[in-house]
Amino acid sequence: MRGVHETERIELPARGARALAWGGGQLFDVAAGWTNYPLDGSATTRRYSGYGAGFDAAAVAPKGDVVALVQSTGTKGLLLDADARLVREVDRSFYHAEAYRYPIALFTLPSGRTGIVHCPKDYNRLEIEDARTGELLTGGVARDAQDCFHSRLAVSSSGRYLLSAGWLWHPWGCLGVYDLRRALSDARVLDPVLATSST
Repeated sequence: MRGVHETERIELPARGARALAWGGGQLFDVAAGWTNYPLDGSATTRRYSGYGAGFDAAAVAPKGDVVALVQSTGTKGLLLDADARLVREVDRSFYHAEAYRYPIALFTLPSGRTGIVHCPKDYNRLEIEDARTGELLTGGVARDAQDCFHSRLAVSSSGRYLLSAGWLWHPWGCLGVYDLRRALSDARVLDPVLATSST
């Protein structure tokens, strides 16, 4: 019997994998057409031929129903069902896109649906949408987004708080923490930048 702190190491033949993600208890390279890497070491399988060399990062919704596949330093993204079908395409601004990671995160909305937070129009303006329908949930109010390139988005396990680890016109890193529940009733909550540091 293994001790509490002992772990088993599993080596998988995943050479060249670009966008690994968990789905239904299985490990996939989403970018490589949902190539499955079975943990028992059996042969890999692939659902599709792939999505193109530019797609290299994936994020999975907490409920596992939606997967975001993006070009890390590009402008294109795909939202996919857990069974690999295309839900819709998403985009971000081309403005310095090559310099920072695509800002995108999936989380569970208070309604139980899967939401997406990203910057679909402007590099400095976070928005929340219904991941499946694209319905904008942070519209209808005048916004004053600051000059922050949002990046490396992460949502807390509770689904309430969003972290953006981006940068200001440079060389300053910026860190923002936003209350997603409050933002659904007042989108201006997504606009301030809370802290900066030199990089």
